Amino acid sequence: GRHVVSGDGTVLRSALPRVPAWRWQRLLFAQVLPLSAALQGLALLHASAVALGGKALAFTAPSGTGKTSVAAHLVARGASFLTDDALAIEPTAGGLLAHPGAGMASIDDKEWQAMSPEGRARFGRRLGRSDKSHFALAVPERPLPLAAVYFLRRDGHADRFSIEQRRTVDPGRLLGSAFVNFVRTPEHLTRQLEACA
Repeated sequence: GRHVVSGDGTVLRSALPRVPAWRWQRLLFAQVLPLSAALQGLALLHASAVALGGKALAFTAPSGTGKTSVAAHLVARGASFLTDDALAIEPTAGGLLAHPGAGMASIDDKEWQAMSPEGRARFGRRLGRSDKSHFALAVPERPLPLAAVYFLRRDGHADRFSIEQRRTVDPGRLLGSAFVNFVRTPEHLTRQLEACA
């Protein structure tokens, strides 16, 4: 499809192709809506996230590292889905709020097969397939407090992860996880810095 977003992010006009909805929704959810959110004052991280115990847990990493896979396995084990690939965050006096994203997850077939039948049942109906399977998932109705951000990295083997707990994190690591980095207004850059700090 083709999309035009107003300068303040509040109006979106789209010319949609005649293909199954999940095909054009992928671009809309991954690029157009994050741009709209950034223009409306939210900071964005390249992260997937789940809701657990009324709080958000986010997973950030370069593309192909396993953000979605980690989130999907947690959903299969009882967490609620919050977003896939783009996390909108908002600094408040009480901390950061994580906004729910579009309720669509794209899951690698290898990860899907590794889940238990009960875990796979939590994903509901498959919308379609490309290089991954695409599912529609319910998301919370409201933003949740962001409790933790996990930086994923792959060790030497493709299927091994490491988790390192840190009390403090260099804000530069979060800045490096910014999702919409082509909006360069002073207001947007200030919000991104505030959120990362």
